[in-house]
Amino acid sequence: MKIEKILQGLIVAPLYLVVLLVPVFFVPINSAFLEWNKYYLLVFLTAVSLVAWLAHGLFTKKLTIYRSLLDWPLLLWLVAALVVSLFSKDT
Repeated sequence: MKIEKILQGLIVAPLYLVVLLVPVFFVPINSAFLEWNKYYLLVFLTAVSLVAWLAHGLFTKKLTIYRSLLDWPLLLWLVAALVVSLFSKDT
């Protein structure tokens, strides 16, 4: 049960850290110090949360995915992004 609580904390804590750290996070050693650093922080913390969620699901042998009203708009956005990326020209 202790590992389940640790994984639960690893699911929630990075998401809170995204909200707290992304607005104030910057690294002044590169030219675009406000853009890519925040993006990498967002991707890293989201990936940590996703891996912890998958590990929690494997540990408890139960993955729960909740359906919501945002499922269809999100799916449409993903399809549109895929279509745009397939038909875009590399300049």
